[in-house]
Amino acid sequence: MVQSSQPSSDPVSTGDPPWRRSRTRQYLGLFAALFLFLAYFVHFWPDLHTANESARIYFVQALVDHHTPVLDAVLAQYRVFNIDIARFENHYYLDKAPGLSLLAAPLYWLLTRVFQMGISFAELPALCHLLLLGCVVLPATLGALAVTRLVEEETGDLQTGLIAGLITGAATPYALYATLFFGHGLAAACAIGSVFFSRKRYVLAGLLAGAMVLVDTATCMLASAIGLSLLWRTRSWRSLALFCLGGVPGVAAQFAYNALIFNGPLDFAYAHKASADLSSIHSQGLWGFTFPSMEALWGLTFGTERGLFFHAPILLLSLFCGRSTRPYLVISAAHFIFLAAFVDWRAGDTYTARHLIPIVPLLMVAVGDAICRHKRV
Repeated sequence: MVQSSQPSSDPVSTGDPPWRRSRTRQYLGLFAALFLFLAYFVHFWPDLHTANESARIYFVQALVDHHTPVLDAVLAQYRVFNIDIARFENHYYLDKAPGLSLLAAPLYWLLTRVFQMGISFAELPALCHLLLLGCVVLPATLGALAVTRLVEEETGDLQTGLIAGLITGAATPYALYATLFFGHGLAAACAIGSVFFSRKRYVLAGLLAGAMVLVDTATCMLASAIGLSLLWRTRSWRSLALFCLGGVPGVAAQFAYNALIFNGPLDFAYAHKASADLSSIHSQGLWGFTFPSMEALWGLTFGTERGLFFHAPILLLSLFCGRSTRPYLVISAAHFIFLAAFVDWRAGDTYTARHLIPIVPLLMVAVGDAICRHKRV
């Protein structure tokens, strides 16, 4: 028999095999489902600018429209006073880590300069929602997919990975903060992204860890734990050095921001809260951190107001994971104990322990592993 030298036109014999194409479609389906689900929720109103979110937006406007980090002109424009800002030398500033606002600034410029979107008090909510979609919803959706991929790699079970990713993005507190212009959702996406890339791409893992700290300062211990976990796994100081090298831009940007506006690299905006009550909290201990208390430990875990396991009991399944995913528990525990030492561990009038949101996707990887190991149960 003479065999043809021409390539086969059979679609099954060319390109990726069917199982890989099916897998790709499932990932794309999960991405589309989660993004549309999270994008559906709108938390911006034409007659109200919420304190935490609007402070970040005002900072974006100050940078792009007024070319300054000072919020005075924006506050005067809207004739509002935001309690959740900093005051230093008779001027008002953002009192939070600047990472989310810095990410949103180019998109804000594009929407207002190219697409001519309005920024009046009543028009701002539409603009804010688009900033939310690009800077929080999209990264959070990718973070949920990272959970899926990690669970699949740990267990070899794609379906369990898809379930874990879906639960992460739709049925945990991670989902709520993926719909708010807070820093926690983006920080959580950076956290799971850092862990995902820490397996091989150490510089990129460090870059995401540094970005996480620039978005949410309280994740500094989490970033350190990810780096130490990398060192433990690889037994290589070179891998840790590359990780730290990647983290330099984020940390340097934060220090430069502090030095430019306040009294030096270690003078954070939290120390200059405009509200006397909030300022008194951050003046205790070291930037508001003292020692873990039993009240905080209970309140952050099973408390009915802020308890992470009270609001997402499925995360308790992480305790039944296998040895390969136990590092996720250790990393999460380091961040948890660190936050239990924060004087304001309740973090204001917000849902669940919002400062613990960055460890939710890490715990969900362990949950996925536990589900796969105990399917019969």
